[in-house]
Amino acid sequence: MTLCWVSFGCSRPDDESVESNGYMTLTAISQDQTTRTVLGDDGSSVIWSAGDQIGVWIASSSQATAYTLEPSSAGTTTGQFSGETVSGTPLFAYYPYDGISSAGDGTCSVNLPQQQMFVSNGFGPGSNPMAATGNGSQLSFQNLCGVIGIQVTGTDTLSSIEVISTSESLSGAFDVEITQSGPPTLTPASGAVSSVTLNGIDTPLSNTPQMFYIVVPPQTYAAGLSFTLNDTSGGTMTLHTQQPLTITRSVITELASFAYVSGVVEYRYDSNSDWVLWRGSTGLPQFVSNLALLTTEQAAVSAAQVDTIVSYINSLSSTASAVSIDMSQCSYETDVFPTAFQGMTERYTHLAGISLPQNITTISAGAFMGCSSMTHVNFPAGLVSVGAYAFSGCLVLEAVELPATLQTIGVQGFMHCSVLNSITIPASVTSIGDLAFQYCAQLGTITFESMTPPTISSSAFGTVGSTLSIAGNRVSGTKQVVVPAGATGYESAEWFSPLSSIGFTIVEQ
Repeated sequence: MTLCWVSFGCSRPDDESVESNGYMTLTAISQDQTTRTVLGDDGSSVIWSAGDQIGVWIASSSQATAYTLEPSSAGTTTGQFSGETVSGTPLFAYYPYDGISSAGDGTCSVNLPQQQMFVSNGFGPGSNPMAATGNGSQLSFQNLCGVIGIQVTGTDTLSSIEVISTSESLSGAFDVEITQSGPPTLTPASGAVSSVTLNGIDTPLSNTPQMFYIVVPPQTYAAGLSFTLNDTSGGTMTLHTQQPLTITRSVITELASFAYVSGVVEYRYDSNSDWVLWRGSTGLPQFVSNLALLTTEQAAVSAAQVDTIVSYINSLSSTASAVSIDMSQCSYETDVFPTAFQGMTERYTHLAGISLPQNITTISAGAFMGCSSMTHVNFPAGLVSVGAYAFSGCLVLEAVELPATLQTIGVQGFMHCSVLNSITIPASVTSIGDLAFQYCAQLGTITFESMTPPTISSSAFGTVGSTLSIAGNRVSGTKQVVVPAGATGYESAEWFSPLSSIGFTIVEQ
């Protein structure tokens, strides 16, 4: 949802300024529904705040002259500002006055605050800059920035929200160019920085979304933005927009509502919206192709959350994209990955691949059995055991890189991986179960890193009489078992006989 802002007018009553003893009074009015420091009850009207100041100058000036809001104008939509007379035309003006470091012919150097103060239903003093020009009878103020609206629910009390860009500037030194023919523009200068923080929140969250407004320069943030929310108890939560995020001048861009829970899994993924947060039982969108999960030091992915991912994948329509899941930067609640993905082949045609959590040492029996569209799997460095049937029926699994810590591959562990064309068995492997690689019809290269063969079932790679596995191997080129130079015991191994019968040879590397 976006709410359009428009410009302020700052006019002199009866086409003339009111001057007294060297002072001039200008009246600031709203030409359209907009906002400056506080949003009115309608969510968009202008309300001026006590202490507001604008800076006014002419082309030959080097500094702006301060004009202060009259006390009677505070809390109203029409503001009268008074200050020492500035003679000449055209006049230029900027809000807030204390943000100006220098001013000249249609330009000024300003500082966008890196720290913005929270105001309920609006912005803190000086957070939302404006610029104006006119020829004496009227100054027309226009907004320089856009606004991000963040809607949050929860039970904690937030203290601050930090926004970070990886490549674009969000605060600090900027140059402003003011013209009479179009809206003013902002350009980052030396001293611009890529973060801005909303402080002083101290607001308890509830089930009703609380809106927080953060003013940012209008531009496209090519890599999106990250948002770190902090609560008064020291907890944090960080989210990312993965798609480019465009913020338009004078427009409030409201991002999707989400629930804050400190120390929980951080979710980020690409989608067609600014962001869509997945948590707990909340459904994911239909157009996600990559889903990454991260955890803080205090949290881990739970079995219930894995079940939610499985349910989501199982619910996708036939036209939805297959999803790759990255858990490599997070921990699971135990070191044994569950059987949540196990199921009938046709159920998981939307799982494209998975990177397992970093703390997993064991993959349960049947964990990914029947995931017929899964093309890739990435194992954690400390994996010890692949359970029976773990990847059985992963028909299009293209490549498998087993970690150097792996010790056992269970019965039928990779059976029916029909397009798997090579496999490297680390020296750490001590046992490979029965039919572990049966029906791997494209398997043409089997590499062992151990000087002596591990304990391998005689039918780990199929049997001579199995016409759909060894006898039906469809590899037309070289078929080889690659072993280290000087390795012994491979040619006499019982499991090698069925391989030898269909043309496999042992090659030293």
